[in-house]
Amino acid sequence: MSPSELFLKIASLPVVLIAGFVYLVFSALFFTRSPRRAIEARFKEALNHDLYFVTDTSLYTPRKLYAMLDAYSEEDYRAHYRTLHLDFVYPLVYGFALALIIVYLQNHFRPPDATVSPYPVLIPLGQALADYLENLSMYLVLRRYQNGRRKSPALVLFSASMTAVKLLLWAASLLIIIAGLLKLAFE
Repeated sequence: MSPSELFLKIASLPVVLIAGFVYLVFSALFFTRSPRRAIEARFKEALNHDLYFVTDTSLYTPRKLYAMLDAYSEEDYRAHYRTLHLDFVYPLVYGFALALIIVYLQNHFRPPDATVSPYPVLIPLGQALADYLENLSMYLVLRRYQNGRRKSPALVLFSASMTAVKLLLWAASLLIIIAGLLKLAFE
């Protein structure tokens, strides 16, 4: 049984609406309860003399991340770990919610005798996996650096690349859902 077939068994309209609602609630809670913004604000304040860090909007680099970790207090480390702990639940929620929505829309538009393609559902599930790999590698970076100031630029770059993959897959999931909703609206 493919992942799409598994999700298809439970992807009724009420389940999809509930999953979408849970996703929106979790997103709101995650982004409002996350201490990430406060940590980043203190970091920018501590390094405001360095124009590179103030103007750089790219994904984090080893240089940027380790400069931030050098400015961390013990409370910052605890807050970052709390964010990571929250972010170990969030990918499960959005991965399943987006997969259910995609499968539901895909099933709604397929011809009666056609099977559901197993591939679109893998996009949000791959996004969740990339998020877990990002979180795990960042956790390892934090533990290594906090306990002995050992740097691992390769692990930081891996984490940053998983962030990029996660964001690309999120955009792809969103585009598929928007296209499905537009087709539904104009049908």
